[in-house]
Amino acid sequence: MKLDYDRIKRELSIERVLQEYGMLQDLKRSGPKLSGSCPVHKGDNPSAFNVSLDKNLWNCFTNCGGGSVIDLIMVLERVNSRVAVQLGYDFLGIELTNEQSSIYSLKPLPFNLTLDPDNEYLRQRYIDPNTAREFGIGYCKNGIMSGRIAIPIHDMAGNLAAYCGRAINNTQPKYRFPRGFPKSKVVYNLNRVIDSGYDEVAVVEGFFDVFTLHKAGIESVALMGSSLSQDQKKQLLSLEQRLVLMFDGDQAGRRGMEKAISALQGKQPLKVIYLPENVQPEHLGISYLKELLPNRGNAEMSI
Repeated sequence: MKLDYDRIKRELSIERVLQEYGMLQDLKRSGPKLSGSCPVHKGDNPSAFNVSLDKNLWNCFTNCGGGSVIDLIMVLERVNSRVAVQLGYDFLGIELTNEQSSIYSLKPLPFNLTLDPDNEYLRQRYIDPNTAREFGIGYCKNGIMSGRIAIPIHDMAGNLAAYCGRAINNTQPKYRFPRGFPKSKVVYNLNRVIDSGYDEVAVVEGFFDVFTLHKAGIESVALMGSSLSQDQKKQLLSLEQRLVLMFDGDQAGRRGMEKAISALQGKQPLKVIYLPENVQPEHLGISYLKELLPNRGNAEMSI
């Protein structure tokens, strides 16, 4: 069965997607329209972004283009239309068939980038050269990731599947994935924790959360966003360790956390840690992280 693009356009509203990403509250509503600064590229023009709720269409007059709800997911997740439709199925709670979920296969990259692990930006993020070498990250001087911190992404078997480039200044996008890369099919760092011997694995949103937790002696994996896809769910359920959900303390993180709890509860030993508002795991000190995860406090609960 092929993916039903028209169904996603028909049943998934742009308003819901904006709400799920924590972007709706900053837009003004006037009848069947939404308007405001673009929540995608974070521009300053107060009327650049417009949504027609009755037509389920959007447009950014400056940077991001416009179109259907599928186009919006493409821009937000930096994926192509097929992966965006797969994510649309996740939004609607529709299980993908094997045929639908196997549209993409991750192929090992035939090359490795030469990266410098000793970089000022990494030091500002408290990532020392030894930690950078462990994860293979570093400053890239040449190629498409030039001028960025390149982060290698491996599939579950440990094959190098892609690089993501993190901007070190105000360059957009902040994170650059290869065009069409299906990040919803990958759980970052999963290949390292499968046989780690740890009793628990933390599930976080971002790369730098993983690096910081590792420095604290805590193994973790990242969804590379706040949404748990069907493929990522299947991969997490393959682990024997207890999962510790620790998403960002913003609106998108809270919503993602609740969806992840619903998807994983009863299927895997689970612990949940709610972070304070607008706090990310990487913002927590190493000593605090060491205390937070082994011991049960007011911020956590077991399921």
